[in-house]
Amino acid sequence: GVRGITPHIGEVKRLWVHDEARRQGVASSLMSAVEEASCDLGFSMLVLETGPLQPEAVSLYHSLGFDQVDELPVSVSTHHEAIRFTKQIRA
Repeated sequence: GVRGITPHIGEVKRLWVHDEARRQGVASSLMSAVEEASCDLGFSMLVLETGPLQPEAVSLYHSLGFDQVDELPVSVSTHHEAIRFTKQIRA
């Protein structure tokens, strides 16, 4: 899902797809729904983090147009090894 960090920034949390459903477009469809709902909620940017032991997630977020960044534009509790991403979802 997504939670508001600021009035214009949403944080994507807890995206998970069962092993048997992976590589079938499920995660992409879920993220598309999250982006649409985020726009409806008034967010213009999404932020998220994933772990270094999740290369499939890193690839997914890159393929969906997320930019890998060193720091997020807002303060969220993070793990020091987290891989951080942002995406502008509307102007």
